[in-house]
Amino acid sequence: MLNFLWIIFGVIGLYIGGEGLVKGAYHSALRLGVSTLSAGLLIVACSTSMPELVASLVAQVWQNNGDIALGNVVGSNIVNVGLMLGIAACITPIKVSRAMAIREMPLMVGALAIFSAFLFEGELSRISGIVMLALFVFYSIFQVKIGRKEHRGEALEHALPNTWVKDLVFLLGGVAALVLGGFSLIEGAVGIARAWGMSDRVVGLTIVAVGTSLPELSTSCVAAWRGHGDIAFGNIIGSNIFNALVIAGGVAVISPIAFSPKLLSFDVPIMLGMSVLLWLLMLGKQFGRRSGILLIALYLTYFIVLAWR
Repeated sequence: MLNFLWIIFGVIGLYIGGEGLVKGAYHSALRLGVSTLSAGLLIVACSTSMPELVASLVAQVWQNNGDIALGNVVGSNIVNVGLMLGIAACITPIKVSRAMAIREMPLMVGALAIFSAFLFEGELSRISGIVMLALFVFYSIFQVKIGRKEHRGEALEHALPNTWVKDLVFLLGGVAALVLGGFSLIEGAVGIARAWGMSDRVVGLTIVAVGTSLPELSTSCVAAWRGHGDIAFGNIIGSNIFNALVIAGGVAVISPIAFSPKLLSFDVPIMLGMSVLLWLLMLGKQFGRRSGILLIALYLTYFIVLAWR
């Protein structure tokens, strides 16, 4: 029972922290004059991925548990595509911009492919982590330049009700809640794994991954409902890139990550396959409920198979 309370407290902390961080980061991005697409891909996505970052850092650095650390990254990417974006599409069809389908999706698939290739070394090394962090720096510079070119000025007006001070309060409060929530979630998840005989890999791919992906769910659903397709998709695409390059790469720089071979042989191919499928589904002008139901069904199938393996 105590482990479940830790998980509930952790999920609540991650959700509150993610919401605060999203609000502060997004308004700050608008003040800086970048496009809605780039804000979704970079600022909002990085902010909603803070729970994954904290959880993976705690798992690897605090408990030396690479299966949860990397399982969280891979599992979150699968959850983002199959469950979070699927639910958002079921709430309301999402308009797909040409830039999102033609420019951003290849970048996401490429980033995940690079991350996956580094795993064939048998562990995620510091050198691999440095390379991935460098790639994300180039990606960020690219997004800022593109975002400034695409910006038309109207987004700045929506940021004016909040001041920089309020944005900073949201940012710092969000980080604090995320840290506490991350420690609590990992504590409860590891406790359940030991009590039920579950492998750390499965815990990372399911309990931790779903829990840390709640900010992405809330952000994408709200964005889809309000007709902001660029934010709904950009949040998921940018989050997956951040998860693969920054979270896995950054944690590996601090401490090389050892992991179960099953992660590479089964879960990573699922992650890549779901990403490619999403790309194909996005080639149309609208991402509708049928696509959302398909992704949710595939995720639930993966979850059931994972539970029985």
